Amino acid sequence: MGKNKYTILKQIIDLYEEFEKNEAQLNLLTFTRWILERLEDDPELNMKVTLEKNPEYNPGQATVTKHFNERARFLEA
Repeated sequence: MGKNKYTILKQIIDLYEEFEKNEAQLNLLTFTRWILERLEDDPELNMKVTLEKNPEYNPGQATVTKHFNERARFLEA
């Protein structure tokens, strides 16, 4: 996971900063409603982020679990 990992959280923090400056009642419900209104007014704010998967993170794990019998594989979940 690269630089996109926290992009959505950063956007939420930035939106909360704007919300905090403009609203008197600060709570999660009013913030959520405010975000929904903003997204309806400006759909481009609803950014989509694709997380980069790192196939080298643990390359040996998949090959090890292939050799387990079915009962052991059930227990791994």
